[in-house]
Amino acid sequence: MEYKVYSSKPRGEEWYMSNNPNSDPRFHLGSFNLVRNEDGSFKVTSTEIRLGVYTSTGYDQNKIAALDQGKLTQKGSMQNPNDNI
Repeated sequence: MEYKVYSSKPRGEEWYMSNNPNSDPRFHLGSFNLVRNEDGSFKVTSTEIRLGVYTSTGYDQNKIAALDQGKLTQKGSMQNPNDNI
């Protein structure tokens, strides 16, 4: 079964959670793990969470020249062209 939070952007990247998200290099879990429930869903092992999903080119803070939203919008991306905003 597939659930989408947002519709896909034309020519944008798509990512799907793997059966083992704890070892998915594009899925940033922070300092906790996900535990699979019997029904196939997942349980978070912490009360404070922040999840992130990286583009296929990953994340490198040193490649981000600006944090100003206006400048990023003009550029069209934050780090690489495939992370277009």
